[in-house]
Amino acid sequence: FGVASFVDKPTSPFGVTGDYVYQTDLGLTYSEADFQNAVNGLVVRNGSDTPESQIEALMQFGLRSSSELGYRAGAAKFVVLATDAPPHVAGDFASAGANDGDAILDGGGTGEDYPTVAQVKAALDGSGVIPIFAVTAGNEATYQSLVDQLGVGIVVTLSSDSSDIIEVISGAITDVLETVIENAIGTRGADTIYGNEGVNTLRG
Repeated sequence: FGVASFVDKPTSPFGVTGDYVYQTDLGLTYSEADFQNAVNGLVVRNGSDTPESQIEALMQFGLRSSSELGYRAGAAKFVVLATDAPPHVAGDFASAGANDGDAILDGGGTGEDYPTVAQVKAALDGSGVIPIFAVTAGNEATYQSLVDQLGVGIVVTLSSDSSDIIEVISGAITDVLETVIENAIGTRGADTIYGNEGVNTLRG
């Protein structure tokens, strides 16, 4: 497991000084102690309005998945994005200029707008990361719409105190593995193999 976090752009009206769009708190590790310490070290910050930088953080995660986060080549790659709020979208900070879609947070995030869904999709498609959106009740439709646009991912409902997070994540990974096929090879039997909106390679 690894840990990454987000708040929002550290400028009014989105956030305040000390907030941030995205940061990697811990690259992938086998150490339960390191993972626990990283989670315990997370600090709830401000964010001056209700939406947060989920979409931009997800794009940054995709762009940094191999170099900074340490996913192995060929591994099934998942990210669980847990949130109780809707995301800021492209256009919310249009005065800063369009997001350039790279892994550099211009001005700490204050120098560019939030990315488009197409930019997030490109980052996820390029990395092969599958998002699991663990959201509190009332946010499911927002994130299902995002999944529909991304063409990959799943939305699951998380309790308000996150007490069911292990069960939710385990169930989501099982569901994703059963429904998202990147490469499928049929047998000599009468196979019927269906692709989805991902980058599928289907061989009979």
